[in-house]
Amino acid sequence: MTPDPTPAWLLRGLQDLRIAFEAVTEQVARSTGLNPRDLGVLDILHAEGPATPTRLSTRTGIHPATLTAALARLERGGHIVRQPDPDDRRSARIAITETTVAMVGQRYRGIDAELHRWFEDMSAADRALIGDFLYAAAATLGRGLAHAASLDEIRDHQRHLRR
Repeated sequence: MTPDPTPAWLLRGLQDLRIAFEAVTEQVARSTGLNPRDLGVLDILHAEGPATPTRLSTRTGIHPATLTAALARLERGGHIVRQPDPDDRRSARIAITETTVAMVGQRYRGIDAELHRWFEDMSAADRALIGDFLYAAAATLGRGLAHAASLDEIRDHQRHLRR
């Protein structure tokens, strides 16, 4: 039986989902020899296609210097390639390799199949409701990430002024 569906209950459900995703990510990262942060970058590249380092930094919330190190690691490991950016010759787009897509996809195949079966058993109306919630929650979290980034910029500026 579902408890009273209060906002606090929903937030706890989101927290449990985040924890479960982190546990799966840790396991997949360990089994592929990647670290979880790098796996997150690869996940974005797989879902959204090639991206500039700036876009990846914005999308992941990873500081640009930290992201540069992660991209170097992923490139050395043969997981990504740099491609010329057709919109800006001074920039490059980062793309995930097909080999990495296959390797990582194999690790997620079981859980993806289980979730797919679960979704198929739902009514279209339930899937629509859950989809609306998930995309709205992701957008809300994205706005929170942007807010946190602006707070980081303020903090960094204040540190610079104190020097």
